[in-house]
Amino acid sequence: MIEDFVKKAARLLGRDRVHVDKSDVWPFGRDASGTGHNLPGCVVFPDTTKQVAELVKLANQFDLPYVTRGSGTCLSGGPVPETNGLVISTARMDRILELDFGNECAWIEPGVINLDLSNAVDAKGWFYAPDPSSQIACAIAGNIAMNSGGAHCLKYGVTTNNLMGVTMVMANGEIVEIESHEVGNIIRLGGTIIKSARSEEFRTEKGMKAAFNNLKN
Repeated sequence: MIEDFVKKAARLLGRDRVHVDKSDVWPFGRDASGTGHNLPGCVVFPDTTKQVAELVKLANQFDLPYVTRGSGTCLSGGPVPETNGLVISTARMDRILELDFGNECAWIEPGVINLDLSNAVDAKGWFYAPDPSSQIACAIAGNIAMNSGGAHCLKYGVTTNNLMGVTMVMANGEIVEIESHEVGNIIRLGGTIIKSARSEEFRTEKGMKAAFNNLKN
């Protein structure tokens, strides 16, 4: 199953962006929650939304469980894959496509680091309000998935309060545009909507307690 997926993914992305060696994929088997480690069978690095959609279709074709991953700073176990599953990394999708100061918005890709967005507009006295403590490393993709906040959220709200829209790849590989009034309900449903595979360990009482204790510490 995984071997056939790898062959087709390599034709789509190029072999250098499809990783299967244990030493390459090992770091992608955990996040910052401390809930455990599951070794993925494959990690892929698309750089366009269309490529993400095609990878989702391929994963469905081979019945391969998958998760998407930003920077892995998550404290909920969200990006922890199933053992031998697929990780779709957004690391290469890190471009700030447009800064529109007149309309007070930015059009960016999901792999953009949170603090990089604020740094990009700092010269004009602007900043991106949702600022979790991991903002130096966390990706906007993860911020959206977890509806992240931070010190500024007391005044400016959390991530969903600062989204004007999202381009989303659905479970069947369809690319859809979600507008601002739709974002909140979709994001709160999270992995249920996009069919991402959460770590089995995180679903257990022991795993959830481990994540909770990690948050306390």
